[in-house]
Amino acid sequence: MEFDIRLKWVYIVIVAFATFSVSLASSAYAGSIGEVLKEFDVNEEVATLGVSLFALGFAVNPLLWAPVCELIGHQIVFLITFFS
Repeated sequence: MEFDIRLKWVYIVIVAFATFSVSLASSAYAGSIGEVLKEFDVNEEVATLGVSLFALGFAVNPLLWAPVCELIGHQIVFLITFFS
């Protein structure tokens, strides 16, 4: 609450950019499934496995990290997950 307004906006932009990057990463892979099918000569189920596991990570990771946040604090968990 005592941060300078410019510093708050810097933090907002960093988090927004990180969220935007993650959504672009999943979309980029989904858009190239046709090329993955041709390049690696796999069936469609195997090619879509990457997108499926990515979406599963979005669902499961908050369930795993939320209790850790309560134990050691949100900032530490945010830094660990942001850089991993």
